[in-house]
Amino acid sequence: MGTKPNFNVETDGVAVCAEVFNGRPIRSHTWWEDNLSEDSSFEVGPVTLFKAAHLSAIRDVCKSFPDWYFNVIEAPAAQANGTVTCVVEATGIHTGEPYACTPGWEPVHATGRSVKNDPERITTFFNDKGKIVKLLVESLPGGSGFSGPPGFYRQIGGRLPFAVETDGVAVCAEVFNGKPIQSHLWWEEKCSEECSFEFGPVKLSKAAIVATHVDICKSFPGWYFNVVEQPVAQANGTVTCVIEAMGTHTGEPYACMPGVEAIHATGTFCKNDPEKVTTFFNDQGKINRQVVESLSGGKGFGGPPGFYLQIGGVLPSDDLKHEPVSPTSPIRGGS
Repeated sequence: MGTKPNFNVETDGVAVCAEVFNGRPIRSHTWWEDNLSEDSSFEVGPVTLFKAAHLSAIRDVCKSFPDWYFNVIEAPAAQANGTVTCVVEATGIHTGEPYACTPGWEPVHATGRSVKNDPERITTFFNDKGKIVKLLVESLPGGSGFSGPPGFYRQIGGRLPFAVETDGVAVCAEVFNGKPIQSHLWWEEKCSEECSFEFGPVKLSKAAIVATHVDICKSFPGWYFNVVEQPVAQANGTVTCVIEAMGTHTGEPYACMPGVEAIHATGTFCKNDPEKVTTFFNDQGKINRQVVESLSGGKGFGGPPGFYLQIGGVLPSDDLKHEPVSPTSPIRGGS
């Protein structure tokens, strides 16, 4: 496709994007070959690919996921800044050649698995000749951490070298996402054996934090973290987010620590103060430390004691001045 005279983003730019972001099967890399400028860039998270690498990535997807496509959530639309945006979900079935989304990674032979990446906003930038100079891909809140070619690779069982900027954020987004939490399994699976959970003066072991979440799930079925600030990778290798723990006390009696009265189901909706959670990872991608910090301006409702206070529980005056004494479940519910 050659240079387009009098290129108009509102019509021509939208039409170009609609040629591929349309829910129809994609069988080759031709659209990218024809429409990308020679100096174009493809940016998803911290990764930037230039045209040659981008074309190679698309060729590989076409070979491994024949007839893959973009499910369209929001159709391409021109924006006031001269770009075209749309929201799509890359979707396919792994029935073709072995797939490794990056050179040097282990190829995964055809699994027959259906894959669907999270909804992503794609912003397309054009030059005055109608060629695409930049494609910017942004993950939307509430996803499962599946984005770009690595999203397909992970869904067919591929293991990526752990990168905090992508994998660490994805791990945190699995639980800090506003969705109901039905069990303690995220903490069981993601925390290293030497993991610590720190909230003010309280420091819990893995066994204790897992037991704590077992009890919360029993007493506050479907509780969740309302996300104030999405998980974001930091320069020091951690991932931070700001959340509010929320839940309704409709389950088993709850006591947040030994020695306090277990409160029978009250039906009370509980909402803790906003808290900043900083997650530290080891080289194997396991969480080895989580630090929870209360933010200013709250009502004093933080962690499991915050839920307990809101359902009418009374805490000893020195409840958080010393580390818990139980080696198994220092902040536990009861029956």
